[in-house]
Amino acid sequence: MFGLRKKYSVDYGGCEFFYKNAKKKYKAGEKVTVYYDLIATDTSYTFYLDGEELNVGYSDKNGFEISFVMPAKDVKLTVTMRNTMICED
Repeated sequence: MFGLRKKYSVDYGGCEFFYKNAKKKYKAGEKVTVYYDLIATDTSYTFYLDGEELNVGYSDKNGFEISFVMPAKDVKLTVTMRNTMICED
């Protein structure tokens, strides 16, 4: 049908409830914007789309803003967390 594009899946690794606005499927070419607000102090976060690091924004209101253009394939969005607390003797 005219104007319809196939939708592709975003795999959140079972953690879609940590992402505000998360939907499971998007049309190819659609801008995807989700917010990650499960934020701990002294922790560094890195977000990946299919293993490639994403540049993300941050706002006090919404947390990390993750945006990308949906490709014409299923993708996986992941996050790694690393404690940055420094212990000194």
